[in-house]
Amino acid sequence: MGSGNARLEAALGYSRAGWNVVPLSGKRPMVPWARYQKTRVVEAEIRDWWARWPDANVGVVTGAISGLVVLDVDGEEGLRALGEQGLAVPSTLTSKTGGGGFHHLFRHPSGGQTIRSFVRKLPGLDLRGDGGIIVVPPSVHPNGTPYEWANDEHIADPPAWLLELAHEVERAPVTPADWACDVERGGRNAHLTRLAGSLMVRMSRNEAMQVLMAWNLAKCKPPLTEAEVEVIVDSIANREAAKPDPTPHVEAAAGAAGEGKRRPGQFRVMGFAEALDQYGLGEVDWAIDGWLPAKTVGLVVAPPGTYKTWLLLNLALAVSTGKPFLGHYPVNRPGPVLVIQQEDPFPMLFGRLTTMMGIGPATVTRAEDTFGSNEDVHEVPIPPPPPDILWHPDRSLSFERPESVAGLREVVEQCRPVLVIMDPLYSMGSTDDYMAKTAQSMLVLKQLRDEYGCSFMIAHHTSKSKEGGIGREQAWGSQFLNAWLETGWQVRSTDNDKTILVRRHSKLVPPMEPIRISFDITPWEFKATVEGAADTPEDRIQEAMALGRQFKSINALASYIGCSKSTAHDLIQRMGLTKNDAGYYGV
Repeated sequence: MGSGNARLEAALGYSRAGWNVVPLSGKRPMVPWARYQKTRVVEAEIRDWWARWPDANVGVVTGAISGLVVLDVDGEEGLRALGEQGLAVPSTLTSKTGGGGFHHLFRHPSGGQTIRSFVRKLPGLDLRGDGGIIVVPPSVHPNGTPYEWANDEHIADPPAWLLELAHEVERAPVTPADWACDVERGGRNAHLTRLAGSLMVRMSRNEAMQVLMAWNLAKCKPPLTEAEVEVIVDSIANREAAKPDPTPHVEAAAGAAGEGKRRPGQFRVMGFAEALDQYGLGEVDWAIDGWLPAKTVGLVVAPPGTYKTWLLLNLALAVSTGKPFLGHYPVNRPGPVLVIQQEDPFPMLFGRLTTMMGIGPATVTRAEDTFGSNEDVHEVPIPPPPPDILWHPDRSLSFERPESVAGLREVVEQCRPVLVIMDPLYSMGSTDDYMAKTAQSMLVLKQLRDEYGCSFMIAHHTSKSKEGGIGREQAWGSQFLNAWLETGWQVRSTDNDKTILVRRHSKLVPPMEPIRISFDITPWEFKATVEGAADTPEDRIQEAMALGRQFKSINALASYIGCSKSTAHDLIQRMGLTKNDAGYYGV
């Protein structure tokens, strides 16, 4: 008996035919799929995926693992290129893509040879070889058009011309004239590919992307989109990464810093013009106005019971859907969000998300309003589309383990999230010399930020404990934290248990006014009321102590607040601060 889910049944059928399948959100894998380029997927995994995501598209991993190479013909442009070059496509199993093109499936050549993918070696023609992926029927394109099989032909051998294109490497030297010339439609992809190949042997992927984007805007008539340039750069980066390493004894982690083929320990410098071109000069690029700069690393510092998890879940929902954060702040950079939650139970997290999405328990009304009876009628709201949020179910991220950090890099590279949320920090950091080692290991997040353009926001607990000891959580707020973070939200409680005070700061802008947020939450509804808050000396002292700042004397406290000793003495009395056993003021 079938499951009733056409996509699940199709995925199972493809798997039984020898194809490796993975679930897709649109065209993007919903699971870390690099392993399935070499490891056979099993039926239990497939059933589990489509039980969790019944509407997921079906993806097939191409290459030797599935015995497939696929020619992707992009609509009229690809058909025209085939005709102009006199290239014949043999009769073979073919699907119509949702974007108006065709996928021609061919047998992967035997003999263990690797068939590398290429992008637009000719206009409108891509090849999905080893390490590639395609969308297959009965999936649906983001534009709403379904993928369909165009025929039921047997899968043929690939034509010789396609294999020649796959093995062809652009080796012609790039000259100054290649950089100076304008390039018209039809030659843009090939020209950019040559330039990318020249750049990627001596600079990182990010640097090459910046150079080629500027050249594309200046010289391509008309310019390619940023996404098209990124595809070209990534194809060359993958090709370079697949080459034999001339220094085999160098640890794999050396390449994980996004340094391309640089030798280990190479110290780079760049001129002012290059640096300005890469990093820019201008206004802050806000992913969420006033809260989250694009491409930042930051901390959400909060004691228990201050709605920290609600804030982070609402942040994930806002970025993944494009809806305003807290119902008020516009999202300028929507996209996928990766959530690494290593503390709270998933049912609780998902319950809170459904509350924010307006999906609560069934509501009850009286049927007599419409039917003249007294029977209860249960009204279940229609759920909105699921947010583009990815979850790490294993809760295994540790900055101390290189393989764990490498796994994070792999997922970020594959999924390209706009935002990564991590909660809590202590579950990922070192238990030995917590402050220094964790802060140092977190530098890898800045490398990932620079390489993939994503932001990281990490939750860090402070303690409500009134004990005088300086533990792991109280100690943050030191120079280690301040040196690492670029963006911070400091959250603390107020006299009202439904209201919190948030102080936002970023190294990119002057200090922002404190924000008071009041929550009204039921199983059916999530409301947040936002208003400005007074910035009092008491607020600043309490927030400083929550972050781990310690004051051993009235002079130190007066200096921090910017007041006289007598005013500082009055504050100590008014707040009930006393010295603990270590000689520091506390509540």
